[in-house]
Amino acid sequence: MFSRRFHRLPVNLDAILITEEANLPCFIDNISEGGLRIWIITKTSIDLTAESFVKLEFRVTQYENHEPLEKVISLTCEIMWVDKKPRDGLSLGLRVVDKDFSYENFVKALYMKKVGIL
Repeated sequence: MFSRRFHRLPVNLDAILITEEANLPCFIDNISEGGLRIWIITKTSIDLTAESFVKLEFRVTQYENHEPLEKVISLTCEIMWVDKKPRDGLSLGLRVVDKDFSYENFVKALYMKKVGIL
């Protein structure tokens, strides 16, 4: 039986998927320390394949000294799988290749909020 290495957290975040061909609006519907699942809603044909690399950018609000600070998190990701839905667009599983400190802090804060620590 398959066991995930990281706990997935449900979210609803707007993002931009940056490929060699285009910048595609999308949204993140679950996130973990190691990866994300995104949805691209489009009627246009998009050629995305597993094992290719893309950039993903999204904005988050983090707090420093109790003051809100908006940050853009930019990740390099490997496409692990692509699920094409005729009416809905595409669902992609992404593995985060380069995690920066702000991404790790963001995911940890989401987890702590979920379990009631924050």
